[in-house]
Amino acid sequence: MKVGIVKRAVVLCLVVDLMLADDSVHLKWPQTTKQLMKFAANSTLQQAFQDHVKKYGTGKLSLYHQFPCAPLANQAPATSVHRLSPVNVGVVAALGDSLTAGTGVKALTIIGLLREWRGLSWSGGGDLTAEEAPTLPNFIKKYNPNVKGFSVKTGSYESRNAHLNVADPGAVASDMPGQAKLLVECLKTEPGVDFENDWKVITLFIGGNDLCDYCEDQEKFSATNYLRDVQAALDTLHDSVPRAFVNLVQVLTVPMVEELNKGLICYALHLYACKCGAFPKDDAARQEMIAAGVAYRKAVEDLVLSGRYDDREDFTVVLQPFLTETRPPRDPNNEPDLSYFAPDCFHFSEKGQAAAAEGLWNNMIEPEGQKRTSWTPGEQIICPTDATPFFFTRQNTDELNSKMGFQGSKGAFFAQDKEDSQALNGALSAQNKQDSPPKGQGANISPSVVVLGCLIAIASVALALGISLKVRKSRQQRNPENVGILLHSMGSAVYT
Repeated sequence: MKVGIVKRAVVLCLVVDLMLADDSVHLKWPQTTKQLMKFAANSTLQQAFQDHVKKYGTGKLSLYHQFPCAPLANQAPATSVHRLSPVNVGVVAALGDSLTAGTGVKALTIIGLLREWRGLSWSGGGDLTAEEAPTLPNFIKKYNPNVKGFSVKTGSYESRNAHLNVADPGAVASDMPGQAKLLVECLKTEPGVDFENDWKVITLFIGGNDLCDYCEDQEKFSATNYLRDVQAALDTLHDSVPRAFVNLVQVLTVPMVEELNKGLICYALHLYACKCGAFPKDDAARQEMIAAGVAYRKAVEDLVLSGRYDDREDFTVVLQPFLTETRPPRDPNNEPDLSYFAPDCFHFSEKGQAAAAEGLWNNMIEPEGQKRTSWTPGEQIICPTDATPFFFTRQNTDELNSKMGFQGSKGAFFAQDKEDSQALNGALSAQNKQDSPPKGQGANISPSVVVLGCLIAIASVALALGISLKVRKSRQQRNPENVGILLHSMGSAVYT
């Protein structure tokens, strides 16, 4: 036992010594890369890291995940973003930081924490299949196998493997306007993409690094600045991109990193990974960070609800809140289950990426006002149906509630008794007749019809249960597996 204690003390001293050897006090991702390279060169730390991986696992998906959703019947081409089904989606794209870049997903070594497994990214990756690698693009491929834009394999946002996943490790909100401009250029040049006519699903997730740095500079990382930068990015997409459904994923609760200080390696890596979140100096500092996250979420919620991005039928922004109250899953001993995280105890492992993908997908299928604000292991994937095939927006949710005469946050999706169920059946029948096209014409499915079918199913269950273009062009000459990309792909093993 004394030997173990001494060994841990030696490892921690080595970590601190290596960190103090760097002149920078506040590390950004290039310095973080340098720091990890130092760690990797130390045999004692290498062994400690391997012991950590053996003890806590790699987060590899051990089970074949059956995607439960049946194919949808032929859908008419979407004429409005409020009638957009996964069948209609032709392009997927993603912006953000290292969580979206896939940093450390399959890492088995310290150097592995420097790689970006973009093909397994929850919102932008398209490696394998929905069963083998649950990601949003792979879910959409179940409905349209020809969807384009998803990233594959490994590499930085400059690599040809990145495609339309322009997320960059270490990115903060102030980087989003530039990422948005880059994405616009990429959309115009991505092979096979019809910029004007393809429907696009774009996912933006940012803010973790801002909160991880919040205690260092509260003014720089204020909610006001966060809103300014996210709004600038969304404005660019709104002004430049036709036919787009934008997921704006609400920032997670960064202080949960403190829960992940499990074992010496986690503790050591968190010293530079997210010091503000992992080591608040006192409870007041912890509460300040929590309040900052709440302010971030409220600021962008007010922005989206203002209607700023709802002035066209071919564009909208939808808040997806599934990470807002998500906490680390627990193991049988009620300890944080580190198999959902990379060995840095910060980024998502394969299991974590899959969980995020399922949470995002479910939010997209859930109506406004009824979206889950957390994800927990074992949740079922929600499926669109032939009656309700589309992704929910505020407009198509409001239209349904208005037609059904429901008011309040529960809306039509919470019909709970026999009378409500019968009313839904009657309304659906009448709406079907009203919306049926003349013979020989294609069906243009009304959102009310789409939603009502789901209502009936739910009611029945209730009853039964009681920069640039230049950068992108350079991809064609780059090797995505080279050492330069390995160093770039740190993906803020710290600064998500």
